[in-house]
Amino acid sequence: MRTFITLLLVSICSIAYAQDTIGYRVGTTKNPYRPSQKPLPTIDVEIVTEKFKLENPILNPGNVLNTRFLHPIFSQEELNNKSLVLVFWNKECDNCLDKMSILNTHLKNLMKDNKSLLISITPEKKEDALGILRDNPVSHTDLICNGKAIIEKLGITKFPTYVITDANHNIKLAVSGNDRELYALIRHYLKPSVNGLTP
Repeated sequence: MRTFITLLLVSICSIAYAQDTIGYRVGTTKNPYRPSQKPLPTIDVEIVTEKFKLENPILNPGNVLNTRFLHPIFSQEELNNKSLVLVFWNKECDNCLDKMSILNTHLKNLMKDNKSLLISITPEKKEDALGILRDNPVSHTDLICNGKAIIEKLGITKFPTYVITDANHNIKLAVSGNDRELYALIRHYLKPSVNGLTP
């Protein structure tokens, strides 16, 4: 009887988690090129990395990212041998997705070879998240909405946060901020996509 009750509770929790966390592929509905945006600045990679790095031991560069938190949405087969670009955001993050759209050319090139996944994760409800992404398109993203449990599990407290891994899910970059220097740093990691995101 005790075993039955335990299994029943686990099943209920699993169903609730699956219902709360929603995956969705987002199509870009606007032209991703924004002529009004100024070119990103030239940066010193080490200085800018130090300025925006996360103080979060789980996401230290060099660590292997445990991708099990993505399993409600992605199978392990979908994640295997794929480099990851993870964007954690919420609706209060000061138009971070609008600013990130300047990277759409690099994101498009990165996703084209089918060796990488761009996943945006937000605590927002599906309708709110899709509305924001439709107005501020980020190319080729898979969206996880209602992702509060995932965000808490990873210890992320600031938005936006960006995590980039190689194909073995070794963390290459984990930063937070919404500054033009930060986007120049992300571009630096996106550009050499042919070589597995190694700058």
